Amino acid sequence: MRTIWVMLAGLVALVVVAPAHADRRGLESWAESASNSELVDALVHDDIRWNAIEAMGELRDRGADAIYELEEALGSSDRQQRQFSASLLRRLDTYKPSDEMIYVCVEGLANDKAPPVRGAHPSMYGPNATQGAIYLIRHIDLAEGLVAAGMHSEDAQQRFFCAYILGKTSRSGYAGKICEILTPHLNDNSIRGDAVLATRALYLAGPAVIPHLKRASRRADEQGRSLIELVVLDLRDPPVAIEDLYERGAMTDVTCLAHDPAYEEVSIHRMIPFVGTYARD
Repeated sequence: MRTIWVMLAGLVALVVVAPAHADRRGLESWAESASNSELVDALVHDDIRWNAIEAMGELRDRGADAIYELEEALGSSDRQQRQFSASLLRRLDTYKPSDEMIYVCVEGLANDKAPPVRGAHPSMYGPNATQGAIYLIRHIDLAEGLVAAGMHSEDAQQRFFCAYILGKTSRSGYAGKICEILTPHLNDNSIRGDAVLATRALYLAGPAVIPHLKRASRRADEQGRSLIELVVLDLRDPPVAIEDLYERGAMTDVTCLAHDPAYEEVSIHRMIPFVGTYARD
């Protein structure tokens, strides 16, 4: 009889709790009254629709007040909870990244093999790989070792972003590995924006890339060779006037967002290569 009563109590609890978590308006009310710990717990990958999204929205509004709980979640065994926590911490100017934060950001550069969260605001729930790359560039003095190790990852997207980050931050000591990873992306392929990002990173890596680029040009296709020629030209003879940019723009038609994609900056948000975003909620 005791077992039956326990089962009935469980059923009653389900009747009471399920509607609040299945209805998004109910979740909004729940999030407003929940503790920081309860909100962070809701960031895990589970079967409750929208709870992580509402928890993220509330945690974003609470800002620095939730740093302790979010920092703790970086050590979670749940990848989604780690990545969502890192996303929220990246928004806080007062937060000083820990070693754990750097590790989770590098982890997030890999392809999560999941579509973006539907219905989410792009500035808040954008791809963790691009957000993480920008953050790691900003904190490269702390992140250099882990980012360099990421160039040896089995994940192609993670290798690409790690090489991109080190190129963008002019870590010329890795010139050979940066070129090994990025030069194949100069070729014409089906990956959106990778050639533009690779071109800029190779240029910023500095003159140390030139001998590696010359060797890579032998294996490059027409687009790849034109971009290699552009990078080498800009490194040896940087453009000094707008007319120079116009002239060099005629060397490639890889993008309409810049005349010279080696010398001019193109926002990474406009060039999202690969498909990795957050894990499913």
